This record gives sequence, structure tokens and C-alpha cells, in this order.
Amino acid sequence: MDIKASYDQKGYAVSRALFRQDEINPLRAILEHFHCAWKKSNWDFYSEKAVNSAYLTAPPVLDEIQRIALFQFISSPKVMAIVDAVLPTAPTFMNTQLFFDPLNPLNPLKQNYWHRDPQYHLSITEQQKALKGVGRNTLPHSNGRGKRA
Repeated sequence: MDIKASYDQKGYAVSRALFRQDEINPLRAILEHFHCAWKKSNWDFYSEKAVNSAYLTAPPVLDEIQRIALFQFISSPKVMAIVDAVLPTAPTFMNTQLFFDPLNPLNPLKQNYWHRDPQYHLSITEQQKALKGVGRNTLPHSNGRGKRA
């Protein structure tokens, strides 16, 4: 299944081996720095129930150079070629999240899951429309935590 077909059918797509290791290594170093600092500040939450951390690009954990490197990666030609192939209109950047894989060695019974926070309050049909950019201005607003604002 190609990227566009996967995205249209499932709401997400996977592109393996899109980046070379030398392109990933600097990103990995930034993310590991963030993750270590985030765990220290959020230890109870991390050890009990977290499946991800959020706001990677928000200060103060990362410095400006690290934040710019993340934004450059997110907006790189390779990433944007996929985004442009699957989205009918220009994307809007919301935030950055780091999902844990493996989920959490401290809580092996906790299962990870994929989700789209802004769509929790929508029906499947509304989710599919939102993913295609249909009715953007008419859908209820979400606060990003699955609840209407």
C-alpha cells in the first residue's frame, strides 16, 4: 500500500528507511537529551502511565539551536514531500510529541497505542473529513486533550 492510500484508509502512514542513519543521529541526540530531562521533571507520571511526552519544541529544555534543528527536520523536503502527497491543503503545525517505544520499561503491562488527540471528540466520519481538510472551520474545537474547549 502506498503512503497516500495508507493515510486515506488508516489516518496514518509509515515510511521506513526514509532517512539515512547520518540524518537521524543528530535528531536522536536532541531527542535523548529532551527525554532524559523530561523524565527527571515528570518521573511519577512517566513511571505510572505516560505513553508520550509533549512540547519538545517548547522552551526551556531544548536550546534555540536544538529547537531549530527539530523544526528543520520536521519541515525537511523528505518529510514535506510525504505531507504534500497526503494532505489536500497546507499543513498547520500544532506541537511535537515523543511516543515511547518500547512504551515504558518501568511499567511493562502498559500497552502503547496510536491516537490523534484533536480528533477524540469526532465521529469516525468527522475524523476522516478532518484528515482530508474537509469542513475544517465547521468542526468543533478541541483543546488537544480529546475534550471540547
